[in-house]
Amino acid sequence: MDFEKTRKKLTGPAVSIATPLKQNFELDIDGLKKNIRFLIENGFVNGRGVIMAVAAAGEAPSLKIDERKAAMKAVADEARGKVPLVTSAQDPCIDTVIELSNYAGGLGYDAVQISPPFYFPVNSEAVYRFFKAVSERTNVGIMVYNTPWANRGFSIDLELMDRLVEIDSIVSFKWRSNSEVCYLEALKRHSSKVPFLINTIDPISGYMLGAKMHLAIPANFAPAYSIRLGRLLEEKKFKEALDELFKLHIPYYRWIEKVESEGVCGEGVLIKSPMEMVGLPAGPARPPYNYSLNSSQKEMLRDILINAGLKVVK
Repeated sequence: MDFEKTRKKLTGPAVSIATPLKQNFELDIDGLKKNIRFLIENGFVNGRGVIMAVAAAGEAPSLKIDERKAAMKAVADEARGKVPLVTSAQDPCIDTVIELSNYAGGLGYDAVQISPPFYFPVNSEAVYRFFKAVSERTNVGIMVYNTPWANRGFSIDLELMDRLVEIDSIVSFKWRSNSEVCYLEALKRHSSKVPFLINTIDPISGYMLGAKMHLAIPANFAPAYSIRLGRLLEEKKFKEALDELFKLHIPYYRWIEKVESEGVCGEGVLIKSPMEMVGLPAGPARPPYNYSLNSSQKEMLRDILINAGLKVVK
């Protein structure tokens, strides 16, 4: 794989897509393909955005390995060549990480999202050996996903990042940090070498320091909005981008904070509820996260979507 070519492809809003399920919790492959077409038709194409399939927002931790593969294949079949594709290969077992990575590479994915090993404690040397081993046994780009919330607080520091960027197949970092200093310094030091995907609610400082992508969860139900925000960030129109964030992005995350404080767990219901309101296939979240929103939570979400100019159908 031409990893430098892959680095250049990874730009714009990166939408981590939901995985639609039927009411019996089986995969809704037809619905998944329909949602991919919806994203492409509304601007997620080469040079304008990235589709991330079967990641945490797609309930990957709740899916069996064969279900993850089936969903990965459906997305690749529908989107191949039209838009850069990333998928999750995260798993506590390195052999499963490698299996999923090679499967994704065979389907034509540009990169796989992988976090440092989780469950057992790790240190920088273990994390480096892990990514080095994966790179040596795969032929697909690697997006390093810093996940201190899943790694007993371990967070990639500058010294480790200095080593990781030298691994040829590492093509991107999905980036946030426990340390604000490290977060900013890493961008300043390395954004010219690899494209960073900003994994915070506010992507502006990241783009000011050279980031090329930002996580765009609202694109699941408002892709044109996320494409518009991405253009403003790319063009460094940061005042306009800030105004755009407050039209949908910030109100949506304010709503997420509220419903989470009221006991709703998991990402599925938080993404699938607005998708269903605008008429897209979504279905329930996988148990034990198959929560139902109460009427007040639904009404607040509906108002946010309408105020952002979206057409609500249910």
